[in-house]
Amino acid sequence: MMDATTRQRSDAELDRDWQPNGRRPQSTMARHFSVALDNLFDIDNRIIDLDAAVDQKYVTNTAALFCRVEVEIRAREELLGG
Repeated sequence: MMDATTRQRSDAELDRDWQPNGRRPQSTMARHFSVALDNLFDIDNRIIDLDAAVDQKYVTNTAALFCRVEVEIRAREELLGG
């Protein structure tokens, strides 16, 4: 038999009355959920791959710019008789 002190409480009542107990960090569930999402979507590896692709594109674009500048300098040197 259930009296008023042992009745089942609703989720809303449990959430409203919840207080951290100090025995563990409050974000444990959030950290586990974040790790699960990272593993599910392979986020860490995608970020690393994206970062590497951006770096490679920067290097390629910079090298191409230097080549164009070098060609332009040589052309102007030719015009100046150098």
